[in-house]
Amino acid sequence: MLGETNLLHPCQMSFSFIFTIIILFLVSTEAEDVLVRSLPDLDLEQDVTPPESYYRPCEAFFHEYVAAAGNFTHCDLLHAKPFRMCTRCFQPYAIMKSLYQDLTTDPKLHDCMIKYLKSDRVQIIPSVQKTADSLWRTSACDSCIKDLNVDEKTKEVEYTVPSQVHKFLTLYSNISHCLMGNLSLDINPGTWMQDKVQNISALCKVCDDNYHRLNEHYNSMSNSANGDVCMDVVDMMNYTRFTWSVDLNCSHRSGEAASVLIIALAVAVSPLFFYLPLRYTSKE
Repeated sequence: MLGETNLLHPCQMSFSFIFTIIILFLVSTEAEDVLVRSLPDLDLEQDVTPPESYYRPCEAFFHEYVAAAGNFTHCDLLHAKPFRMCTRCFQPYAIMKSLYQDLTTDPKLHDCMIKYLKSDRVQIIPSVQKTADSLWRTSACDSCIKDLNVDEKTKEVEYTVPSQVHKFLTLYSNISHCLMGNLSLDINPGTWMQDKVQNISALCKVCDDNYHRLNEHYNSMSNSANGDVCMDVVDMMNYTRFTWSVDLNCSHRSGEAASVLIIALAVAVSPLFFYLPLRYTSKE
C-alpha cells in the first residue's frame, strides 16, 4: 500500500545497533594504538626520580649544602654535653661554611643564590647558616681551631691547633690519666664516689702536681686571651675543678682551703693595724 512505512523487526534493530557499537569500538581501539605507538617507550616500574648526576648544578649544589648542614647539626647536638663542639665538629662546619660562601660569591651560582637565598621573606638557608656561625663564634672555637679551610682540589679540611691549646689538651690528658687510669675517659662530675675510693688523700697527693699544672696553664691562657677561651677548654677545666674540689675534696686536703682562710683572716684584721696607731696618735 502506498504511504505504508516499512518498519524494521526488533531483532533487525538490535543487530544493527550491536554492529554499530562494534565498528565504533574497533575504530577507537585502532586510534589508541596509533597514539601509543607515537609515544616513546616508558618503563612504568622504573623509578622516575633522576640520579644526582642528572640534576641541574643548582639543585645538586643545594642538596650538598643541605647534607653538610645536617651533618653539623647532628654533630653539635651529640657533643653538647660534655661540650666538645669545637674540637669534634670543625670538619662539618668548615664544609658547610665553604659551600655557603661559594653559593653567595660564585658567579656561576648566581641564579641558584637568587632561588634559595632571596626568593622569599623567611630565607631559611641564610638563617640556618647564621645560627651555625653564631654557635661557632659564641663558643670561641676560633681560639681552638685556627686557619680553618677546605681545599678546593682535594676537598679536605685544613686547620691548625694553637700551641697553648695543644699544651692544655696534653695536661688535661695527664690529669685524666692520673685520676681515671684511662686516657680516653673524660672527667665528669658525679663519677667519683668517696666510698669507692680507698685512699683519696693518697690520690690527691699523686695527682696534685698534674692538677696545678693544668690549672696554672688555663689561667695563663684565660689572661692572655682576656677570657675569650674556646668553650671546649672551658668545659674541660670546669669539670676538672669540680671533680678535684667537690667530688674528691682535694683542694681541702692539699691545704688550699687553709691558705685561703689565712689570707681572708689577714685581710679582715689588717684595718686594726691602721686604726689602733691612728687612735693613739689622736689622743696625744
